[in-house]
Amino acid sequence: RLKESSFLILDGVMGYEAQIAGVGDHIPNQRVKSKVISYLKKKSVLEVKGRRGHIVKEIQNLGIELRFVNGGGTGSIKTTEQDHSVSEITIGSAFYAPKLFDYYKEVQFHPAVGFALPVVRKPAPTIYTCLGG
Repeated sequence: RLKESSFLILDGVMGYEAQIAGVGDHIPNQRVKSKVISYLKKKSVLEVKGRRGHIVKEIQNLGIELRFVNGGGTGSIKTTEQDHSVSEITIGSAFYAPKLFDYYKEVQFHPAVGFALPVVRKPAPTIYTCLGG
């Protein structure tokens, strides 16, 4: 039905893996908990990669060409970059390196003093979309 719609265009797919990106797995003084979380994250990475790949393939089989497939989150950069169905990764919090990310095995960050992004779209007078953000 989407292909026949004169009102909707499927331009891209976005996903966020909170169970991977938003959960620390190297928690001080909690070895057992950290091991369990690491195990669950590894299982989830495989499932998310499979599901996302299937979704993208099914959309392409409908003859719809996606402009982008967004995935990840700051805490799952390493695993999301290995998913070939993803064309861009969301890493917003990485610029600030909040304390949450002190307890991740796979990623380590140093906070930026500041950063700038170009405005690439202004969908409304008070809304700005920045490149990469």
